[in-house]
Amino acid sequence: MRLHRQYEAEEEELEKGAPQAAEARALTRHTVFVLVDALDMAAARAIQYARTLHPDELRAVHFDLDPGISDELQDEWSRLGFSKMPLDIFECPDRRLAQAVVQLAADALSDHETEVSIVLPRRAYTKSWHRLLHDKTADAIAEAVSMLPHANVTIIPYHLGQAMAEQTALRAQPERRGVISTPPKQVGIAVPDYVTPCIEAAYRQRASIAGRVTGLQVQPFGQTAALQVTLADKSGRFNVVFLGRRTIPGVALGATVMVTGMVNNHHGRLAMLNPDYEILQAAVPGPSVKGGH
Repeated sequence: MRLHRQYEAEEEELEKGAPQAAEARALTRHTVFVLVDALDMAAARAIQYARTLHPDELRAVHFDLDPGISDELQDEWSRLGFSKMPLDIFECPDRRLAQAVVQLAADALSDHETEVSIVLPRRAYTKSWHRLLHDKTADAIAEAVSMLPHANVTIIPYHLGQAMAEQTALRAQPERRGVISTPPKQVGIAVPDYVTPCIEAAYRQRASIAGRVTGLQVQPFGQTAALQVTLADKSGRFNVVFLGRRTIPGVALGATVMVTGMVNNHHGRLAMLNPDYEILQAAVPGPSVKGGH
């Protein structure tokens, strides 16, 4: 009973005011700090991610725990010419790194108009005994910073211990590009021979694509109605958009659908807009349904 009351209290706290908070006025500035320990692949991956956020201010930050390392990092930064991204070096005499990062975020938040994101590189190790050699600094920083309002922490892992040859071979396999996971196998579905695999869909070409519905995206009622459906086959995934509709009978997660139409560009990705469709297998066994836009 105590556990049940605890669940109810947590649910009430999470739901209370959620719509108002989600639609509250966005802050006018976004500042992103990338914590840099050394100029290596882990830091480079974190910087690459931070740039995709397009913040108003992007800064690399290093806390001086070892003067020799700080001097070496400063020399490398200047030599490589990172002119578009400054490197800030701050002292940390008491070596309380988490507290120093909290102070950095608090200073940026002091104008009450700035959203702050801290990006932390993390070296991920494949073997458990390798992980024992390294501390949990990133976790401690994330826990401390997350207590501040409008302060966010993103940890960017860089996986070590994998052969570069394996990574190169994986990237070189064209049939695996864009594949996130293999959809569950469909049994007893007759797919026409003329169906085009998802990965072979070409811009401004008419095609028929069949796949399992693995994703649905519905626009809020305040916006123009549009149902986006993600189809997946063995080759990859493909998006289908039905403008002016929020639901389609039979088009549900787990159903297998074939669409026919022109392949266009939709927000930077290939997609079909308002294609003809046929439900080859419903999510719940039922009769075949045919329709069109």
